[in-house]
Amino acid sequence: QQTQKFDCEQPLEALAVTRDGKRFAAGGWGGKVRIYSLDKSSKEKPVEINTGAEYVFALAFSPDGQELAIGNNAQPEFVSLWNAETGKRLRGLKGHTDAVLSVAYSKDGTQLLTGSYDKTARLWNLAKGTSVDFVGHDWWVWSAMFSPDEQRIVTASQDGTVLVWPVASRKPSPPFLGHSGPVYSAAFSPDGKQIASASHDRKILLWNPADLREQSLEQA
Repeated sequence: QQTQKFDCEQPLEALAVTRDGKRFAAGGWGGKVRIYSLDKSSKEKPVEINTGAEYVFALAFSPDGQELAIGNNAQPEFVSLWNAETGKRLRGLKGHTDAVLSVAYSKDGTQLLTGSYDKTARLWNLAKGTSVDFVGHDWWVWSAMFSPDEQRIVTASQDGTVLVWPVASRKPSPPFLGHSGPVYSAAFSPDGKQIASASHDRKILLWNPADLREQSLEQA
């Protein structure tokens, strides 16, 4: 089996691949991010970004591959946008009050969805630099992802719940309570009818968000 080796020089927390599959970014401890070419014949050195953070937790390329969003623990903004060709910092997005753990672009690249240690998710209008927050979890938001039609988002939290949110109302669904520990990741199926969630409880659960119902204290 043939493999390609890339020496990233530090423990890694995050990876992202461009949509055309020609480059990938890696980052983690030490706050550095490197963007590598996947062309085996390329002699280009990786683009290196020094975020100034202690840790990089999340990476995402814009749909056209020109920008890289980086979630980290560098104050005061915790999420920043960088030129993926040159490694130059473009701007920070100010709104979160603690480290950003999850970043995801919308399909057209005009919006960015983030999750944070500050217990919230945020949806950013990148043209304006403004955001709206999704408040409902009691602990860290490890993951925030769009539905296929981008009309909903799903968030996974250290509090052991998963919430589904209509983007228009930002009012959360009743919580999914199937896990017995922190939930680190959740994502929609391609048709948007199911969600897969992964937890510290060592389980991956597949469930229908339409089945979520409010529970009484006795039922919980």
